[in-house]
Amino acid sequence: PARSAVLADLAAATEGLPAAPPATAEEGPLADCLAGWAGAGPAGRDRIAALETALTARGRRVVSRGRGPATRSSLTRGA
Repeated sequence: PARSAVLADLAAATEGLPAAPPATAEEGPLADCLAGWAGAGPAGRDRIAALETALTARGRRVVSRGRGPATRSSLTRGA
């Protein structure tokens, strides 16, 4: 999907959550394939799980998770 479609899914899934300022847009041949979102402030594991559920309901699939000072999830489109 185009970056604009992914950003629309992210906006719908994160409605009401405070977002950090957007990062610099990706450049290069994969620029239209990548989109990111970062929250502003802490989020518990329940909220992160709810966000992943909302995105999987929109056809996304979690491909990796990272823990540390900030929780990170990578998702892709499809099964």
